[in-house]
Amino acid sequence: MAIGSIVSPASAGRLKPHFVRASALRREAAPLTTGYADLDDLIGEMEGGLFYLFCGEGDLRFVDDLVHRIIVRACRSGRVAYMNSTDYYRGKTLISADRLAQCAKAEGIEPALVLERTYTAAAYSDLRQPRAAAALEERMRRDGSTVLLVAHAMPVFYEAADGMGVAREALNRSISALWRASAEMGVVMVATAAVSGAQRPSTSSLMADLASVIVAFRAGDNGRFPDGACATLLKHPARGTPAAAHIFGGGEFWVGRITPPFR
Repeated sequence: MAIGSIVSPASAGRLKPHFVRASALRREAAPLTTGYADLDDLIGEMEGGLFYLFCGEGDLRFVDDLVHRIIVRACRSGRVAYMNSTDYYRGKTLISADRLAQCAKAEGIEPALVLERTYTAAAYSDLRQPRAAAALEERMRRDGSTVLLVAHAMPVFYEAADGMGVAREALNRSISALWRASAEMGVVMVATAAVSGAQRPSTSSLMADLASVIVAFRAGDNGRFPDGACATLLKHPARGTPAAAHIFGGGEFWVGRITPPFR
């Protein structure tokens, strides 16, 4: 709990201090948005306790850039828990300090503050995934000031194993633990995945069921990502689906003309 005792001088001797929970302080913080006006119109403000699943088609970079931008914007209000799952046989999925610095520069935030407020856990196999998720959950509950949880490419081992056996169990155990902790603590949860046929998330049915909001992204109409991404809202607790929006800009193009920080 965050200590916020409010006692007047006259009543200091007879009233007990009033304590304000950290969760209440988070609710009073500025709402978290993606920073893309069209996407924010599509999904609304990102609410604490809800699980947002963002899915990208193929190697579309927009989802990764979106993750970096949301992390930076969340650091205005508190700390960020970040979990990475990387299968070296299918390609690395890593958070980039350089891209975080570019996003921070564009948002007017000191890059060092973003790095200071972000803590991480990593899994490099399906057997390690539940352990990494448990470690991150423990840190979240101990920290008390986390406002955003990002689970980056969690279904990667599930996809490599064609959704069978140990990989599916590991994914379901990991995602359910992080989802439960986020819901209990009022933390915004964001996860990323690939898109399979018919714009369906390439992940387990449990992960798709737990997600409150699901958005699928594909390349712009001319097939070139720098000119934008098409977003389709597939699931939302309070909005009609499906709904679509075209998001202009992305990657290094959205940050404008800046000089990357030397540090």
